[in-house]
Amino acid sequence: MTEDPYSDLVAELEHFAHCISAAGALPLAGLMLSDGLDPHVRASYLELIVGPRRERLRRIFAAGRAAGDLTADADVEIAASFLTGSWYSFHVAGRATPRTGRAGSLTWCGCHAPSADSRDDERLLMSVSPSPPRSAPWSRGLRVSFRPARGDAGRVTTFELFFDLVYVFAFTQVSAFMVEGHNAQALLQGLVVLGLLWWTWVGFAWVANRAPADQPVMIVGMSVAMAAVFVIALAIPESFAAAEGAPTAALVLALAYTVVRLVHVALYALSAGEDVALRRQIIVFLGGAMIPSVAALVIGAVIGGQAQLWIWLGALAYDLLVTRLSSRSGGGWGLHSPSHWAERHGLVVILALGESIVAIGVAVAREPISASVIIGAVLALLLSILLWWTYFTRFAPWGESELERRSEGRQVVMARDVYSYGHAAIVAGVIIAALGIEEAMAHVADSEPFGWFGAIALMAGAACVIATIAISAWVSATPRAGAVAIPAVVMVVLIPLAQAVAPLPALAIAASALAVTAAIVALVQRTQAPQQRD
Repeated sequence: MTEDPYSDLVAELEHFAHCISAAGALPLAGLMLSDGLDPHVRASYLELIVGPRRERLRRIFAAGRAAGDLTADADVEIAASFLTGSWYSFHVAGRATPRTGRAGSLTWCGCHAPSADSRDDERLLMSVSPSPPRSAPWSRGLRVSFRPARGDAGRVTTFELFFDLVYVFAFTQVSAFMVEGHNAQALLQGLVVLGLLWWTWVGFAWVANRAPADQPVMIVGMSVAMAAVFVIALAIPESFAAAEGAPTAALVLALAYTVVRLVHVALYALSAGEDVALRRQIIVFLGGAMIPSVAALVIGAVIGGQAQLWIWLGALAYDLLVTRLSSRSGGGWGLHSPSHWAERHGLVVILALGESIVAIGVAVAREPISASVIIGAVLALLLSILLWWTYFTRFAPWGESELERRSEGRQVVMARDVYSYGHAAIVAGVIIAALGIEEAMAHVADSEPFGWFGAIALMAGAACVIATIAISAWVSATPRAGAVAIPAVVMVVLIPLAQAVAPLPALAIAASALAVTAAIVALVQRTQAPQQRD
């Protein structure tokens, strides 16, 4: 629960509407309440399913009375029964359920305590109109009516999609940087910059999950961050090129990164309102992780030379580690919409996969059409499709459902570990695989061996994606999750073979390994389906 009872009420109604709308939910409820049911079974159903929902509603109304928002004699039992019973009635009648914001407003109005300021009462009554309120009239700061359940209210906003476009350019710049360097050092440098970019993106994903991004303050703040991220992307090609003691692009990148992080913290602090736990967590994050890491980035940029890479790598690792340690049990962070969170990360994976598509065209755009170019393009596209299939047909729906069924604290832990940290490896793996695809397509007609650089990028990048998906499922105790990791091991083992053959056969080897992965994922899904129905 937050400190805004009305927002909690709307969120609870959103969740209830989703649950009762699920396939089989209404017949089950009818069976449980029928006269012929064993009394012990009914008692268990009321205790485990109905009871917790009613208790949460009672606590929300009690918090409203304690805050003076509701009258002292507000009948909590009638209000709770009205809200849950109305959904069952609408479903039995075959009608669409009422909008949660309007239902919450009607109930709240019936229990509302008269305000000293008549304008507050007027605004509350207006919230009963067909357009549901975005926030309670007594909300403070950026706090709005958060929507943790499924539905349009919990989906990603168009401005977030627009915000991500700068990361498309940034990912392309990272990939081009690694291609030009064409060695292990350039690969490590590119991964460090990619890690910094990812950490900025993750920060705004957390903020937008708490406060929808389509409100004015969020739009202004995220627009400033967009400009800074674009500057980071422009500086990437020369970010490690300056000689020792001659900082240029590296310092620009570090300073632009600092701006992005400061905007993120400012928006998060505004959205926290009077959430004491979150404000405390932000202070710990700011002083313990962010300030030391951005200071180290600036110092590394000023020093330059070979030391810059290791200072930046240390700063990134420190930021990730301290943030993780300071929120071991979830800390004061909160996840307000699991559906938004899962969708948000799925979309950034799409952006990374887009880089693999672009890599195909970039490599052969000026080459004459030939059989090798066509076959190579088809194989490379198949690689991207199989990576998409592996993630979106199993992992994405599993992640969202797993988030929704967890309690609040365990939700935050999963959101942090599987998404904020785990998806860094998924996105990095996709981009590195795109690097291998571009390398293969650039020499697709050659008979010379593919070479270690391209083979490692292609095979290890795809293996990283598969292994991360398998590990994420395994730590969440998903049955047979380890089977998905087998192709990842096989792809790593096949790297020597891929580097020894021509680029076209190397693409075929990678595509075959991913096809086996897709088959295993489908088999795991099929064997788990009966268990889930049972």
